[in-house]
Amino acid sequence: IKLKSLVMKWLFSNLQDRRLIIASSIDMQYIDLYFKNKFPLFYSKIIFYKTRSFYSLNDEKNIVKTEKSDLPYSCFEYESNIMFTKILPGLNEKFDEVPFISLHDAIFIPERFKTMKKRIKTYIISMMNEIE
Repeated sequence: IKLKSLVMKWLFSNLQDRRLIIASSIDMQYIDLYFKNKFPLFYSKIIFYKTRSFYSLNDEKNIVKTEKSDLPYSCFEYESNIMFTKILPGLNEKFDEVPFISLHDAIFIPERFKTMKKRIKTYIISMMNEIE
């Protein structure tokens, strides 16, 4: 769990913040080197991913501009698009008797359909494998 949270912190940081966290943590240095050496194309895309500006009030009630990586928002949009244009329509077509409820990246079914759970999961995986 600690590793996942560190990787997520590295992944979703902007370039400036990432440099600070790498300089202050040996664990983050290892994560950075791992991606840099094992996945250089991915690394170069993530390191220079576009940013968004956010404005907030600091303790002195001054407006402060912060730059954050746009990657979490891009991932959320991509995930939502997959769920609402591919996965849920595919499930509704294949299992029209099952009412599906989606929340973020989870899909819920009523208890009375639990015997179909394995078939539904297998079908979801097959749809995910077809996504380009």
